[in-house]
Amino acid sequence: MRFQSDAKKRGAAEAPRSVQRKMKYRIYASLNDEINAGWIWIGTPTLPSRCIIRICNLANGKKVYCEALQIEDNFTNRYNKDGRCTINDAKSSMVINAWYRKKLGDLATQTDQDLDITSADNWWGKVRSCVQHPQVIVRIGTWLGIISVGLGLLGVALGILSLRGNGTRQSAPAHSVPATQPLNR
Repeated sequence: MRFQSDAKKRGAAEAPRSVQRKMKYRIYASLNDEINAGWIWIGTPTLPSRCIIRICNLANGKKVYCEALQIEDNFTNRYNKDGRCTINDAKSSMVINAWYRKKLGDLATQTDQDLDITSADNWWGKVRSCVQHPQVIVRIGTWLGIISVGLGLLGVALGILSLRGNGTRQSAPAHSVPATQPLNR
């Protein structure tokens, strides 16, 4: 299975969907304006920008699904301002907010962590990323959508069953009088 990238649209070779990067990543705290964001910044160049990824902490097996943005020069210039730790090697760095760090097992910042990054840019990965999103409104909206689809499928199934019937024809009871004959009293 493969994803369609901008390179393919231009006729270039297509990258595989099952990108895996098991390696040590240097963990950095996200910027203040991104503490509620449903994405992380990663320097893995083989992932398409804004794809959904699965991050697995190899030390404890905990996983999260989120959107991945590429660390690039504009981001590092903004991040490496005075008073902050600087990102020196973007390829082995991950800028991740406290929500996802906690879900991965309370990852400390400024530490190297063994993580497995896998592309999960399919419908299941997108649903999982919404269910695990830091903002409660996204999680509630996703759960309401899932419940609505479930109830819709239940309604369709019950509608089909009611149209199908039970397979027997109901006849009039034996003691009833036909409606065309008058009653004698």
